[in-house]
Amino acid sequence: MRMIRATLMLMWLMLALAATGAPAHAQSFDCRKAQAADEHAICATARLGAQDEIIATLYRRLWRYIENHDAAMGVLAQLKGEQRDFLRDRARCGANVACLDHIQRRRIVELADWYRRGFGS
Repeated sequence: MRMIRATLMLMWLMLALAATGAPAHAQSFDCRKAQAADEHAICATARLGAQDEIIATLYRRLWRYIENHDAAMGVLAQLKGEQRDFLRDRARCGANVACLDHIQRRRIVELADWYRRGFGS
């Protein structure tokens, strides 16, 4: 039941962001402070901005859940390490939109897997 609810929540979130037309300000950070090439590309591309917002929302929810329930098991360190790896890989894409799209879609799937395993519910 938890897995179904988490999967439905993820699908709803993705649909809700897609239905909004993904405004340019949908990314999780302030574009006025963007410095790296990947950040500028995310700010300039609505789809990437929406993906970034999905990633940020899922990550924040997981972080809060794990912090309150499973931190002693080292799970929070694992989530943080995966996010650090994702941000490193994203930065390596530079301004390449296709690369960024691939990396961000992969991260959404990875975060969704955390929900399927029962975290973040």
